[in-house]
Formats: sequence, C-alpha cells, structure tokens
Amino acid sequence: MLSRLRIQQLAIALLLTLGLTSTVLSLQRWREPNLPPAERQELLAAFLLLGMAPLAGAAWLGRSLQQTAQTAQDRRLRSIFFESLRLSQGRVNVLTFSMQSHLSGSDAKAYLSDRAREFNATFDVDDSGGLTYCFDLGDYPAALSGVEVTYSVLIMAIPDIHRRQVIRVLQKLTGLSWSDVKALAKETPALVKTKLSLPLAQEFRSRLEAVGATVSIVVD
Repeated sequence: MLSRLRIQQLAIALLLTLGLTSTVLSLQRWREPNLPPAERQELLAAFLLLGMAPLAGAAWLGRSLQQTAQTAQDRRLRSIFFESLRLSQGRVNVLTFSMQSHLSGSDAKAYLSDRAREFNATFDVDDSGGLTYCFDLGDYPAALSGVEVTYSVLIMAIPDIHRRQVIRVLQKLTGLSWSDVKALAKETPALVKTKLSLPLAQEFRSRLEAVGATVSIVVD
C-alpha cells in the first residue's frame, strides 16, 4: 500500500505532466494565424482548465509537502535540542549538537543561536576559543533528582527506498506483526515505543537510523 507521502508525490507528478502538456499544446495551437475566433475561445478555456488549473494544484500540493516536511524537521530538532540540554545540564556546543542532529556545522550554529535568542542564553568561551551555549534550566535538574526518567522513540521520516528495511527492523524491535508494523510506519511522525531507558532508546535509534530512518528521542 502506498504511503500518503508517495500518493502526494505521484499526484504532483501527474498534475505537472497534465498542466505542462496542455499548456504547450495550447500555445502551439494559439500561434496558428488562421484559427477561428470560436476555436480560440475554446482553446483559452482549455488552457485555463487543463493547463493552469493542474499547475496551480501541483504548486499547492508541493507547498503543502514542503510545510509538512519543515514541521517534522522543526519537531525533530527541538526534541534533540531539549534532550541535549537535559543531559548536559543546560550547556551545549556546536560540535555536539551537529553530531546529534546531523546538521552541518554552520546550520547547527545558526539553530543554537536562534534558540539562544529565544531563551536568553549566555555564552562561555574556553581557552581555545570554543563557544558553549549556556541555558538556564531553573529548577528542572533538581526536580528530576531521584526521579526515573524514561524516553520515547519516534520515527520522523522514512525514505520510500528504505521503507521495507525499516519495517523489518521495527518488527524485531517491537515484536509486532508485519501488518501492525506496516500500519505504524505508514505515516510519520510515528511513535515506536515509550517508557524506555536512555541506553535502550539510543539502541532503537541507532538500529533504525542504520537502515535509513530519521529518528528522535524525547523525554516521556
């Protein structure tokens, strides 16, 4: 069964093909010098209905897909960011965040700078010039003292080319049936497992990322 993302991608391709083909044919026909006025009116109507309308639909679907992907990416990065702050008592540097988020160094720095402005962070520069962002967590670390913290694993994206391998790994990790795992992986973000220890959650993420999935760990 095709995923929702794949269906949208196919719909965009079909609309683009129809729209571009109709537009080209209409323009070629329009250039004919002896085209009767009545046929010219019909041609204009066909151009608008079969040319411009499908192209507008493809543009709308493409923008919708882009917004969905951006929303998923924002959630993934924010989850990684908060996890990093919790584990490091509010201190994070560009290299660590780049490794955790798989962003380039410049993109990781830009993201952390944005969060620093959002949460009024301070900065610490070591002797070698390395910059650490320092976020005030207030009483959060103390509140967690003595409290068992558990984690959830979420799949944020599955490339179609890797979907089958991801489903196989999911089945092994969760113990669910093949049909249940297919349903789980049908749309992302998808919640894989809750109430995991950090080492186990990291193992889930490692095994899923090894077969192409984009995975986030969040605190329960």
